[in-house]
Amino acid sequence: ALLWDHPLVKARLPETALTLKQPYWRGAVWAMYRERSGSAGRTETGTGGTKLVMVWSDPVVDRLNDFAKSDQAKALLTAVEANPTIVRPDFPVIHDRRGDRLHDPSRAIADAVARSLIESDEGRAILASVPNANEGEALLIMAHELIWDVADELVAQKLIDYPRALGPDAATAPLTPLLYARVVPAS
Repeated sequence: ALLWDHPLVKARLPETALTLKQPYWRGAVWAMYRERSGSAGRTETGTGGTKLVMVWSDPVVDRLNDFAKSDQAKALLTAVEANPTIVRPDFPVIHDRRGDRLHDPSRAIADAVARSLIESDEGRAILASVPNANEGEALLIMAHELIWDVADELVAQKLIDYPRALGPDAATAPLTPLLYARVVPAS
């Protein structure tokens, strides 16, 4: 979320708000060969300042969507809203504010990536290399590809484990490694 919300990135991303002319979907689609298997996405749900964040891949997306509608998910979010300082090893809570132990280093990484992609000669060359894409589409594509490359490298270096729930065990593996809460301060 921090990379997509970074001012340098957000100002350049394609507009996705639905319009009368495009009432169903306004996104970007790209294809890479060879297929990147197991790449994950992230989505949020929730009301108010507390969001349930779910990391998904195709094999587990239906289970996560069902979980998001469940009483258990509602109870988790209610518990976080009631006590935002709650600490649970199986359900991390990230506060979108300075001083949070996960937010601050994540913000620094998002800033470095945004500046590298947009302000450096190398980043501009990478974005310009995407055929048939405007700057915003190229940024969307290359930022996703970079995120997936970094995740693949972290797994290859054994710095993180690939969650079982994103792989062949998606039907039976616990969902908890794919979930966290994000608390957004009131504006």
